[in-house]
Amino acid sequence: MEKKRVANFDANKLSDIIFEKIGAIVEAKITPETLKAFHDKNPEETKITFFDNVDIPNVEKLSLYRPDLNNTSLFGEYMKHGNLWYVVGRSKETGYVVGITRDASVTIFNLSDKGKYVEYVAKEIFPIILAAAK
Repeated sequence: MEKKRVANFDANKLSDIIFEKIGAIVEAKITPETLKAFHDKNPEETKITFFDNVDIPNVEKLSLYRPDLNNTSLFGEYMKHGNLWYVVGRSKETGYVVGITRDASVTIFNLSDKGKYVEYVAKEIFPIILAAAK
């Protein structure tokens, strides 16, 4: 819930206290397949997707912006040529517009209440991170 510099400082401080060394607490990782499953829960509400690790010469990243992009032929093509890196969509359960990256950065664009943010992340995102860790 902080900028990267502050979050990294806090993680290193906690790491030093808990593990007696800096660097034991690292960022979370979500696999492209798990991020795709997040998208697939509500594909008609996905607004933005970014792909990286693209296997097309001279192309590093691809993106699609628009509602109902899951039904486009480009979405399927991009899935064949790259890995999902970032997805923005509306949650069916809460109505929040949520962006999530493979490093588990979560932005809720239509919410400013930190308590509700933490509640959403604990309920919806932690299970994704834990599933990806297995």
